[in-house]
Amino acid sequence: MEVGREVTDIRVENGAVSGIGIDGEAVSAPVVVSNADATRTLLTLVGEENLPTSYVRKLTRLQPGLSAFSVYAATTLDLRALGATH
Repeated sequence: MEVGREVTDIRVENGAVSGIGIDGEAVSAPVVVSNADATRTLLTLVGEENLPTSYVRKLTRLQPGLSAFSVYAATTLDLRALGATH
């Protein structure tokens, strides 16, 4: 996982994700997860040239909206003993 660095593109080879471009460096990855909206992820990072024309048309008609991502986690650690307050 990369933090504090901007991904410039999502690399595609033979129709499948092969990694990312980050600060001018190619990083191989079998899976890429993007927190950007669909339009930025697909049209800008993946690139229109890697998508079917009909899909690009649908993407360009999308209206931006709010989104959220939640993670539910469990642990057996004593969080209070570790100083956690929430």
